[in-house]
Amino acid sequence: MNLKNKKKIAFLYFEPFKQSRYKIDYKDTNDFWSTKNFGSAVLRDVLLKSNIIADVCLPENAHYYDIVLVSLTSHFDVFAFVNATRKNKNWQNRKFKVYAGGFGCQNINMLKEYIDYAFFGRAENEIVDMLEKRGDYEHQSFLRLNKIENVYINQVNLPYSEDVKINFNHLETYKESRLGCPNKCFYCHYTFTRKNISNGRFIYNEFDGASDEIEWCKADLYNPLKPHIITAIDGYSQRLRYSMNRRISDNSLIDFFIEVSAKTECSGLGIKLYNIVGLEGEDESDYYSFIDLCTKLDGRLKKPLTITLQNTPFNPSPVTPMGYSPIKINDYSDYKKNNRIFEGVNIKVQHSLYMDSPYSHFSACLALRYTDKYNTLFNTISFDSKFKALNATDKYDYILNNYDINDIVREYDVTETLPTWYLNTYISNDRIKKLRLKQKEWLNNMGSTNIDENRINELKDMITLLNIVGGKNSISKSKQKAVKYDFYMNNL
Repeated sequence: MNLKNKKKIAFLYFEPFKQSRYKIDYKDTNDFWSTKNFGSAVLRDVLLKSNIIADVCLPENAHYYDIVLVSLTSHFDVFAFVNATRKNKNWQNRKFKVYAGGFGCQNINMLKEYIDYAFFGRAENEIVDMLEKRGDYEHQSFLRLNKIENVYINQVNLPYSEDVKINFNHLETYKESRLGCPNKCFYCHYTFTRKNISNGRFIYNEFDGASDEIEWCKADLYNPLKPHIITAIDGYSQRLRYSMNRRISDNSLIDFFIEVSAKTECSGLGIKLYNIVGLEGEDESDYYSFIDLCTKLDGRLKKPLTITLQNTPFNPSPVTPMGYSPIKINDYSDYKKNNRIFEGVNIKVQHSLYMDSPYSHFSACLALRYTDKYNTLFNTISFDSKFKALNATDKYDYILNNYDINDIVREYDVTETLPTWYLNTYISNDRIKKLRLKQKEWLNNMGSTNIDENRINELKDMITLLNIVGGKNSISKSKQKAVKYDFYMNNL
């Protein structure tokens, strides 16, 4: 098939499972390039350089094209994609061919009737030949959905060298400067599926101009002119972080906060601190050891810090050592009700008001561990209008009362076959299994946190009082609250 100069190819534009915080119109195909979808932008650039035009289409217009490209940017996208296409008659009886790819192209077992082909990993060097040859194409990363078999997540040796039109936020173009990550945190899909190609500084702020996104809480990477930092601890305590090969000690975390407070040239600094909760081996002592660490910063900071803890429940990503780990589906709504964690001299620590519900967490895990056993459940979540009308709590209760979810949440032994058995990456599955066994050994011997029950109870009382009082900024019009706040500050 000759693709050149024919408008026969289109990227599919559909509304995501989780809404973007940016104002995007999911019926306006021009907004597709405002969705931070760098992968699609690269492929469009490659096709244009080969004189191949790729449009953007909505699901109801897909039948006007010969080839439709589906970019799955998140594992959540499988729900959004099938919901957008299931009731489309032209899609179900399609004559066009559907190709899926992207970072969220992980577990594709539920997509067999919706797509024809999938490509895993980077595709900029293969896309033209792949689309020219269609079903005759052969590659170790190319999968025909009518026959699931072993595939390799494709790698590249260099970042994409061209300036790519992205039209996102304040940017019109973006040039890739690095790939992968130098670290090997056991939970991270990115580091195990993208070989590290670095420019020496694992820092990226191209998409959010006011913020530095910094690797592993390293103060030397901070630009003192930026009023915001985004970084991650991914584990409340040192013992949890070390169990996942994330070697951030409590002392280095304290040093990071002190150093950026001294280094900033802004009047104060906001830090969004990403964290993973519901980890294997986690208990309440891990949470309170983090709060105890925050209290040790009181009076030691040169400039004010506001630390917002953004918690994300653990998801078992494929081709990672923790893809075998058990899942804890917990209700963290108390973090919203009592979102103030600590206030002291030049420091304020709080929970983000956004937190995944148990239902949202379970849905993510279903997308990663789906097998045909869960086809009815997947269809209920995706299509059942009565189910969709329920609130998140009732949805999860319904699932617990009507389905056996054990194979979604349980631990898998390394001798068992995972739902995503067909995925292979640049690190062998045998090596990944050995790393999982290494983690299990660490978990069995990691011991407890260095915080006793009395201190935990003190911190619980402190948080309760702080949330009753409302923090320093809430007391100006209330003498009673002012007295309570003084009592709180004097009895930390």
